[in-house]
Amino acid sequence: MKFRELMVLIADSGSTKTHWRLLDGVQIQQDETIGLHPRFSDELVIKSVISLMAERYPQVKKVYFYGAGCAEGSSGQAFLQTQLQNFFKSAKVSVHSDLLGAAQACYGSNTGLIGILGTGSNTAYYDGVFLQQKAPSLGYLLGDEGGGAHLGRLLLSAGLRSELPKDLLRKLRLNKEFIFEELYESSSPNRFLASFSPFLFRNRMVPEVSAILQQSFSLYVDRYVSIYGEGQTLSVVGSVGYYFRTELQEALHSRGHFLGKVLEHPIAGLSLYHLAK
Repeated sequence: MKFRELMVLIADSGSTKTHWRLLDGVQIQQDETIGLHPRFSDELVIKSVISLMAERYPQVKKVYFYGAGCAEGSSGQAFLQTQLQNFFKSAKVSVHSDLLGAAQACYGSNTGLIGILGTGSNTAYYDGVFLQQKAPSLGYLLGDEGGGAHLGRLLLSAGLRSELPKDLLRKLRLNKEFIFEELYESSSPNRFLASFSPFLFRNRMVPEVSAILQQSFSLYVDRYVSIYGEGQTLSVVGSVGYYFRTELQEALHSRGHFLGKVLEHPIAGLSLYHLAK
């Protein structure tokens, strides 16, 4: 059966953005919406976004949704499954973790170590079908080493303690009251922390910033890569991994590992994977 008869919709959703692609065998249509994280996104917002996509693509017969917070067997997976099925009533809906989507985008049906370095971080070994995880992702409060939230946390901590050069502090223009409000009263503190990633990238040659990057990526490699054994090759998906791939590669090489494929977004690779299937 041709894709045009099936009308397949694929979505990759992180904490910040969701990328959508419609495959019908003739053309590819693309959309971008906010992230649909079941833990951090408002339920009404999630429903409104899904409703919009269902109205835009009423003939969809299959939906493959890969999302942050949608690990197999989790409440987040069940919630997104229900919401998508409610609006795509005539479609077969499959919801999986964003980590599985990253693995399929990078490896297809082959095997390898896969990591996500975006707003948060996560890592697992992909056997060509399933993920095998030795260390769980603990979120922005207890983990996310190497991710944007962890990088932002280290930067703000150093800035509020005046451990950064004065010219860098002037550029940051930190307001403690505003920062605390965003961290402790807003609905998405992880996104707020990760929003400092572009600032870190622009100033990555400053020694104090370079030290923050080294600290975060070294912790990531130590806790989530080296536990899989020596000489690992890690493929990575996510904006932080993509833009800081030089720093990530240095952290990997210093511990005897290697950097494989690096994708800012997995949606193109996911499209190819499902076309091949």
